[in-house]
Amino acid sequence: MNEPAISVCIPAYNAAPWIAGTIESVLAQTRRDFELIILDDCSEDDTLEIVRRYDDPRIRLLMHERNLGAEAAWNRLLDEARGRFVKLLCCDDLIYPTCLELQATALERPEHSAVAIVTGPRDIIDDTGAAILRRRGLTQPGRVEGNAMIRRIVASGRNWIGEPLTVLFRREIAARVGGFNATEPYCIDIDMWCRLLAEGDLYVVPETLGAFRVSKSSWSFRLAGKQAAQDRKFFARVRDQLAPSMPRWQVWLGQARCTRDAFLRQAVYLWLGRKAGAAGGDHSRRGILHRLGSKRWVHHVARWLGIYALANAALRAFPRRRTLPKSGCQVRIRSVAGLALAEEMLTGHSYSVLKKIGPVQTFVDLGSNVGWFPCLLREYDCGEHPVGLLVDADPAMVDESRWHMDANGIDADCLWGAVGVAVGSVDGTTRFHVNPANTSSSLTPFGANHPFPVKGRVQTISVPAVNVADAWRQRYGDRPVDLLKVDVEGAEFDFFRLEGRFVAASVRTVICEWHAWHGSLDDLIALVEPLGFRLLEVGQQDSHGGVATFVSSRAAN
Repeated sequence: MNEPAISVCIPAYNAAPWIAGTIESVLAQTRRDFELIILDDCSEDDTLEIVRRYDDPRIRLLMHERNLGAEAAWNRLLDEARGRFVKLLCCDDLIYPTCLELQATALERPEHSAVAIVTGPRDIIDDTGAAILRRRGLTQPGRVEGNAMIRRIVASGRNWIGEPLTVLFRREIAARVGGFNATEPYCIDIDMWCRLLAEGDLYVVPETLGAFRVSKSSWSFRLAGKQAAQDRKFFARVRDQLAPSMPRWQVWLGQARCTRDAFLRQAVYLWLGRKAGAAGGDHSRRGILHRLGSKRWVHHVARWLGIYALANAALRAFPRRRTLPKSGCQVRIRSVAGLALAEEMLTGHSYSVLKKIGPVQTFVDLGSNVGWFPCLLREYDCGEHPVGLLVDADPAMVDESRWHMDANGIDADCLWGAVGVAVGSVDGTTRFHVNPANTSSSLTPFGANHPFPVKGRVQTISVPAVNVADAWRQRYGDRPVDLLKVDVEGAEFDFFRLEGRFVAASVRTVICEWHAWHGSLDDLIALVEPLGFRLLEVGQQDSHGGVATFVSSRAAN
């Protein structure tokens, strides 16, 4: 039997949703002299069964008896490969029909004997296979000297070569440089590319070679939270080992750029992860952007690099829009903070209790942010046509709330004002602190000790004080409130003190997001239970606060 010219290697772990499409993309290649080696790294789903359905002599199936991880799997595949050229293909990615033909032909040219790697552009796709970005990566055809590309990679802080699907490399050189190295796991591919480039040149084909999938189950998504730190360490190591003549300032610049790019990449991963979540994904953990957002240093770095200003300007000009799958409600995201808010609200993390509280025909939303909460009521089948009242102290958030009510045909008044403060002041206003680059506003100044990191310049504005009971009765009379949601940073406890009589008489269910810097859960219970409520559930509790749900004892009886 003739040795294959090309070895396509697929490491697979819990790849049941994608593996068939990946295999079929290989079998559809116009270049036929390849072998396809699939290594199952002890999957716990149906990956193995799906692979075994394929009856093709070019397929070899390998198995690990226990999960050994990416480095061990990738290196075993490299050891098993018999072809002169090797392509590693992640189990959820695709290659287009002419991919192997284009790349192998380039490596086989006599004048390209010193070329170690061939790459080209790829598309970026989501869970469903829909294209998010087209032709990303290097597109200018031709040869690039290997050491020059290494320096470009380090100085830019970017993997110009691309993910494994874009690369075809010479097996003999890969064996000589020592195989894959996962010292920095996120950089396992670019680490190999740089060592190959130290031994030979790069050649770029202009045709789009395949599709890189970014999904909630993809390995790149799961590692994204550690990406920036690993990138910075990796680029410093590459400079020291492969390009020692590079000035240190170029490395520092590359490290700053890779940090910036990591933040922007989180926005893409978040959006795609939320799409997966809306379709029934795992909601048990807070997402990457939320976890990054809890780290103060992250926000300082983002401000210093100008990431917030750039991303906010882009989102204002081109808002990200989503259609919630069950209700069809339209939501839009116009700020970086809105991305984090989407992660918190639209995936059901904080408000999954809505599934338990029954129908909601009337609501009051205090601290409405951009007005997504009424959309969630529809999404959770709490009420097809809820009516209500939304209040926020930030006029920009009130405008966004109105947009969402109008776009989704929800009958609700959106009021600009502050609750939980005395209405009887001299001019009927109170001082409130708003952050245009954030979705947060607060009675407490955004100082150094404020739990919500500052993402932009804070403004202190005069805000009219709102009495919720009066506003409700003017619109709805004595109609009861099925659900009261309170998320008012710095005023949630004061609201219950000032308007407890209205809450006791009119409200059936209370969902309150409390903040530890304003009071404890015990303090909240001590305020709400005497109003005739009992604690139903506490969710998302951490050192900063949590979400508590109370139901009226009257309703329970």
